[in-house]
Amino acid sequence: MFLALILAMFLLGLVMDGKLYFIERGQPLSYLATLGNIGMGPLYIILKVAGYGQGDAYSLTHEYGNTFILVASLLNVLVILNAYDIASGKKD
Repeated sequence: MFLALILAMFLLGLVMDGKLYFIERGQPLSYLATLGNIGMGPLYIILKVAGYGQGDAYSLTHEYGNTFILVASLLNVLVILNAYDIASGKKD
């Protein structure tokens, strides 16, 4: 269920002209945004190399798309950490 919801949220962010961030010199916040996007794992790398996620700042939904992508990536990290806690026996 989490897989479907997080993937749908991430792809909706791309459809809404969201941007997949990459480190840009002189833009310190791009480091944090890139770190957040990396939370999607290999999907981020595949889409970035394929040229998706350029973002269109003139689109009305651009900021919503950015937010959807970042939130989906960070939720994915939380789900991974929760699965690790359950597997290691720290959480029931």
